[in-house]
Amino acid sequence: NDGIEQTSFGQAEGPSAGFTLSVSGEPPQGVTLTHRSEHPRAGTPAHGAPDRRPETGGEHFGSRGLGLDVTPACFVCCFPEDLVRDNISAFVSCKAAGERVVQMFRWGARLDYREREPDRVQVKVGACKLHVPNLEQLHRLTYEAVGVITSDMISLARG
Repeated sequence: NDGIEQTSFGQAEGPSAGFTLSVSGEPPQGVTLTHRSEHPRAGTPAHGAPDRRPETGGEHFGSRGLGLDVTPACFVCCFPEDLVRDNISAFVSCKAAGERVVQMFRWGARLDYREREPDRVQVKVGACKLHVPNLEQLHRLTYEAVGVITSDMISLARG
């Protein structure tokens, strides 16, 4: 780790009861360092999945099934207001992908992105009570497409 100047290791008791090794200096007397390697994931971002799209078109859309959540409107009739309603929560690849999915709907969907969880981005799609069957159909279509959503699927589910 950056800023670590020494490390301790060894046994808690006994003849080789542990020692402190200075990372930036020479090893203690009698200790030979043979190889100091870089961390295997050095340079890998801690968070932020890549923006990837399915080869078949559309966007990745891992529906978790129907539930209840706050959505901006019904994705079919556009009945407004932020109300708790039936919805689909679906995982998407990244924030940019989620924004594209929300744009595909034009209404009735919102992005659930949290800075503290940048790899767990979801899109929430809502439906009023009258249009729950449409929401169920959207879930089926994306499930059958192995977690992919397209504009055509949205149109088909809207009826």
